[in-house]
Amino acid sequence: MNFVHSFPHSAISVACVVEKQAVIGIIYNPVLGQKFTARRGQGAFYNDQQIKVSGEKNLSNALLVTEFGTSREEEKTKVVLENITKLVKIAHGFRSLGSAALNIATVALGGADLYYEYGIHIWDFMAGMLIVNEAGGYCCDPAGGEVDLMSRRVICASSKELADEVKQNDSKAQMSDMNIDDCYELVMKLVDQAGELVASRNSERKTVQIKSHPTDFVTETDQQVEKLFVDGIRAKFPNHQFIGEEDMSDGKKAILTNSPTWIIDPIDGTMNFVHSFPHSSISIALLVNKVTEIGIVYNPVLGQKFTARRGQGAFYNGRQIHVSEEKDLTKALIMVEFGTNRESEKVKVIMENLNKLVRKGHGLRCLGGAVLNICYVALGAAECAYDFGAHAWDYAASEFIVREAGGITIDPSGGDFDIMSRRLLTANNIEMARQLSAELTQYYPSPRDDE
Repeated sequence: MNFVHSFPHSAISVACVVEKQAVIGIIYNPVLGQKFTARRGQGAFYNDQQIKVSGEKNLSNALLVTEFGTSREEEKTKVVLENITKLVKIAHGFRSLGSAALNIATVALGGADLYYEYGIHIWDFMAGMLIVNEAGGYCCDPAGGEVDLMSRRVICASSKELADEVKQNDSKAQMSDMNIDDCYELVMKLVDQAGELVASRNSERKTVQIKSHPTDFVTETDQQVEKLFVDGIRAKFPNHQFIGEEDMSDGKKAILTNSPTWIIDPIDGTMNFVHSFPHSSISIALLVNKVTEIGIVYNPVLGQKFTARRGQGAFYNGRQIHVSEEKDLTKALIMVEFGTNRESEKVKVIMENLNKLVRKGHGLRCLGGAVLNICYVALGAAECAYDFGAHAWDYAASEFIVREAGGITIDPSGGDFDIMSRRLLTANNIEMARQLSAELTQYYPSPRDDE
């Protein structure tokens, strides 16, 4: 476009790649006589003078370069403008030359501090990446990790610290414009595959392994289902992160970052599964920038599938669902659990709350799994559910489904919900949530999922 308009910032860009690594990179703007060159391990040069990146580490002092891009598809344009709106309030300034190659080369020259873009191609950035690296800079995927040369996404920065700060402030850095659709399509296929495995084994005798105590255990099927999801997703999205029940069972912290993160419970209600009680479910959620984008819960034995995508509502077997309209706790069906932890202090709190609620609510129900309990609130079949001691993987998908069905999730004390706190109260509306919260004796599980 620059060349067509005689705007003097067009460039020839060529790289030689050996074993997927650039060994030669050249960018040449013949109109202005700008020639950037690099050979692997030999530094970067501008018109034969060696160059270095600025080394800037602070976003507030940084000059950023990016592009609006040639694609004007509505969703991508929205993302581009949203990110610029957010970053322009923090960064020193924004520039756009209309050429990805020259934008990147300017970072290598030290004339700009960071370049990022979604929708470009390997021929736009391969030479520039080598030149930036040889100039002492840092290149990565916008979600973190190494650049996937075929992903059409890149950050080239003067320092890793600056790249990390931009990632944290870029509201859509973690996903390309079409990746949510791709993620949803992929995970739905994996959910169906996992469901076939779980359903086929529901009535079989299971071999269990004890985890933290005799009522907390795992089966071979739990492990196989989690592996199915991780392997299937990682094959297509290698930079995505995972928080899974079985992956965390060895005491590893569940650290939630801004990167695209899948939170997986391969079988919620493992005790139900072991006893062939038909209320076990697969639960998986995708969070980007710590905001839930996708939530799926599937009970394959009874054919119950709950799905939601951010801003698009909640569905049960393809039919849109809504929470109930009841606002009186005395007319509410309340979902409760005893939980796997039978530590005396927790049992005392559980029984105290049951003693109060059995007299206060319309009725109590217990399915043996936090995930399905919560989904029944989304379905309108119950008004509220609470839990002390469940984990992020027990409710990441289901509480999101409730919210997309018009409900609300809070901390049982009445404050904001914290996904790592192991405490949750979800209800059909704020009035119901406040009434239930006021009745509960509080319990604070330790440690948190991120401790």
